[in-house]
Amino acid sequence: MTEPYAVPVPRGYRVGDWEVREPLATGAFGSVYAARRVGGPDGRLPAAPP
Repeated sequence: MTEPYAVPVPRGYRVGDWEVREPLATGAFGSVYAARRVGGPDGRLPAAPP
């Protein structure tokens, strides 16, 4: 394989409300990228009930 990532995803690429930041890891079955939520809610998980 000539590329370090199976499918290179450019920084800033949008997937729904998410924007790709940078690659974190890659392996035989895929790649993992850091992302941040843009637009809409702030992306925090809801609080667990007491």
